[in-house]
Amino acid sequence: MLHLFNLKDVRLFAQRHFVAFITISGFALCALPAQSQTVSTFAGTGAQTPITNGPKLGATFSRPHGVAFDGLGNMYVADDSNRIIRKIDSAGVVTFVVGNTTSGVCTDGAAAAAVFGGVESIVVDSANTTLYVLDGGCQSIRKVKLSSAGGPALSVGTLAGSNNGTWGAANGTGTAASFHLNDETSMTADSAGNIYVADALNNLIRKVTTPGGVATTYAGNGTGVTLDNASALSAQFNDPAGIAVDAMGNVYVSQHGDGRVRKIVPGMGGVGGAVTTLTLTGTSLGTPDSLAIDTLGKLYAGDTSDSYIVKVDPAALTSAIYAGTSVGFADGGALTQAQFNWPYGVTVGPNGHVFVADYANNRIREITPAVIVPQVGTFKLCKVAGPGVTVGTLFTFVVRPSNVYFGMPYTVPAGPAPGGYCVVVMQANVGVNLVVDEKKPGGAGSAGWASAISAAPASQLVSSNLTQIASETLQGDAVVKIGAGVTELTFTNTNPCPPGTLCQRTSSAVVQEAEKSTSAAFNPAGVPASGSITDKAGYLEICKAGNVTGVYGFRLSTGTTTYKVPAGACSAAIAVPAGTVTITELGIPATMVWESSCCTTFPANRQGVVNTSAHTSTVTVVAGDISTQTIATITNVSVASNTATGNSARY
Repeated sequence: MLHLFNLKDVRLFAQRHFVAFITISGFALCALPAQSQTVSTFAGTGAQTPITNGPKLGATFSRPHGVAFDGLGNMYVADDSNRIIRKIDSAGVVTFVVGNTTSGVCTDGAAAAAVFGGVESIVVDSANTTLYVLDGGCQSIRKVKLSSAGGPALSVGTLAGSNNGTWGAANGTGTAASFHLNDETSMTADSAGNIYVADALNNLIRKVTTPGGVATTYAGNGTGVTLDNASALSAQFNDPAGIAVDAMGNVYVSQHGDGRVRKIVPGMGGVGGAVTTLTLTGTSLGTPDSLAIDTLGKLYAGDTSDSYIVKVDPAALTSAIYAGTSVGFADGGALTQAQFNWPYGVTVGPNGHVFVADYANNRIREITPAVIVPQVGTFKLCKVAGPGVTVGTLFTFVVRPSNVYFGMPYTVPAGPAPGGYCVVVMQANVGVNLVVDEKKPGGAGSAGWASAISAAPASQLVSSNLTQIASETLQGDAVVKIGAGVTELTFTNTNPCPPGTLCQRTSSAVVQEAEKSTSAAFNPAGVPASGSITDKAGYLEICKAGNVTGVYGFRLSTGTTTYKVPAGACSAAIAVPAGTVTITELGIPATMVWESSCCTTFPANRQGVVNTSAHTSTVTVVAGDISTQTIATITNVSVASNTATGNSARY
């Protein structure tokens, strides 16, 4: 019988090696549901008052401006109009962290007495014990010490900036430094803990060390126009707002003033290197007031003027709307339904999802990325019994992706030339290279050597090897690239082959008969050459499944040839005229029945009318080469017992 894997093992293999499988009519195939990115409400009811903690979907926020995650999975929210910091823990519970909703001057000290002028952006340190808060009202970077990682706030201090609302552009330590911050301002941190601030109204990029609080100018000369320069301090920025740092230390800045995205490469002496403008193809940015980066280096900009989230690929220099359709509020399909209203803060969570502080909707939104569904193709293995090899002899193949070192065994019976018998092995991603090794039926030194390897379409055969010696258990191997539709790999065996010599030196030039021209002269698998093949021919393959054994006979409405198919395997590809073809199973014994679910096709939409009494199945065949073939599976049930029943004399 054909060797099939249990679904659990197949799925485990798929998860590890990015090849997906399901079982269809007993054969291993794959499929994944298509899905585009979606937007949902992560937290907030939309109401601003009263301030409500608790389960996140019942909590309230008032103009949330910035969001950030710590290393424990907690999200911190800059609840701007309330001038407080909130935490959403990994269980989805919202709690108060620090701040005071009453009016007052910018106040440091014990957490309970601390007062913020505004909370626009948050950075969490690597120890998860300190929050850095950009306070536009107090013109400073505030430092919130926690009692433990993710724990309650203990105290609030000033890392850098005047902390009294006075603005300026002075470098220095602590309160000796000054900034000119506004509502569009944000900040980020690199892997060393250094903070980078988009100092918007100074048109500068500032760097602040932690925990020392030394503020310096990292890039820009203060002139508010866009100008690139090999020297960061000679470059110019136009109202910088969003800022992000990648793993290589490159700083990306999005400009509120003109919608451009700038790149600052690392420099020497504490300042940036060359500053360039990304020349993007795609969606134009309006006012990208926040910027986040994922682990692959892709940027996400919160465009407040258009209420879009725009994805930017700095390597490909492309930009496209990632979520949002218009101003408003709506969850749903990111590109068809979702709406935002001033998406000020953007961050990428530990799960890879993008989270948005949806300012005017008073909510935190989550963008679940699309499930990437690779294009998949069907892979078949065929075995031809050459001279000296008995039809029905079982051969074992091990199939694996080229990037792994173990595979799965499949058993294929040898069938008569030219097409042999085939097994539908799997569906795999288009472009994936599969390594197929054939093992000798009896191990080292046994009879029956691989004498030819071919693929259909022939271009999908990457390489093949027939250079074997008698002491080896491996007798033939090939690498085949999965194409769209059906890719077929055929091994032909010959017996005997002199030990220690090559059976055949040339393999890639051997093209399977079913791949040849579909002219009237073509006569694959015994199809009569009496004009039944037209220039618009397609291909049909018949597979036999069920709790039966033996070899079964089938006849097509296009001719009188009987096609023999062993249980658990398939015929070779048969060239037939495109259109509807009726398959009749011959010699059905009384112990075997056709049920209403007996017959399926791949692709599924090619299955037509089934007559269980007449044992016929009508299918559709499309014009094209072997990659577009119709695979018709007929599954029978033995009523004699639940064990294998039947014999080879069914036709």
